[in-house]
Amino acid sequence: MENENDGKVSRRAFLKGLASGLIVGIIAGAGVAAGIIPPRKPETSYVYIPTVKTVTETYTKTITPTPSPTPTIPKELEEIFTQLVPEASSFKPVIGAENIPIYFEIYDSAGKLIGFAFYIEEVKSISDKYKIWGALDLDYKILSIKIEAKAIMPGEEPWFKKDDLSRFMDEFRGLSVDEIKLSEEDGKVDAITGATLSSRLITDTIRSKVKEVIETRK
Repeated sequence: MENENDGKVSRRAFLKGLASGLIVGIIAGAGVAAGIIPPRKPETSYVYIPTVKTVTETYTKTITPTPSPTPTIPKELEEIFTQLVPEASSFKPVIGAENIPIYFEIYDSAGKLIGFAFYIEEVKSISDKYKIWGALDLDYKILSIKIEAKAIMPGEEPWFKKDDLSRFMDEFRGLSVDEIKLSEEDGKVDAITGATLSSRLITDTIRSKVKEVIETRK
């Protein structure tokens, strides 16, 4: 059987604790209002934002280059070179600065290198202008030379006569680079009578071209 006095004590303790809490609350509220007790700071809220990593995949693609077409030369030039070297079957240009051929390798029908050809588009004297084609053997000696002369002034005839020009071209056959000089300059080329200056101009131009071929192939 429960003790009646115990129940009264429990109720009394409860009421006493409640009254104490109310009094503390009232005092604390009054202190906050009066600025004596600082207000309690609100709790900071944290929001979790997950980090997303972006993975970039690199793909390597192998590209097979398209082979460049075999260089070709104008048909007219090929025909003249074939006249100079009848056994020639094909010609391969050796390209220099500004995509201009320095000379042409000469191959026979078996694909064997048999010499070198060159073309000088224009050489000017006082009265005439010349085009020069030439062929060299593998020792850089001249196989054959072709020279075309044309007067600068319209309607005029070139200073070189046809027979003189033909003989002059034959002067170069079989010469090495050091021999391509006028005979009066210790060379083996005889100048055309009455056209020494033009003869020297053409001879010096051919020698310079042969030197260029030799230096390019070193």
